[in-house]
Amino acid sequence: MPHSTLKLRLDHKIEASRHMSGCKQVLNNKTEDELVSIIKELAQRGFPLDMKEVRTIVYSYAEQNGIHGYSQKKRRRKAMNGPMPL
Repeated sequence: MPHSTLKLRLDHKIEASRHMSGCKQVLNNKTEDELVSIIKELAQRGFPLDMKEVRTIVYSYAEQNGIHGYSQKKRRRKAMNGPMPL
């Protein structure tokens, strides 16, 4: 999920059920809300995550739960070239 979309959703400027233009939504709204809740809870307990960590967690969650839609091509390119800038 793009940083700008995540920020808008966290600030309640758009509803989580409303999909913004761009990439196809991969996670359903319930799963997305659960992940956002966990990320917020970690931040409140003194463990804020940067965007790279959020992306890693979401990708791992999707991979472990058989959710397809994240590009393997991007992952390979990232592994070869190092992290992509945020």
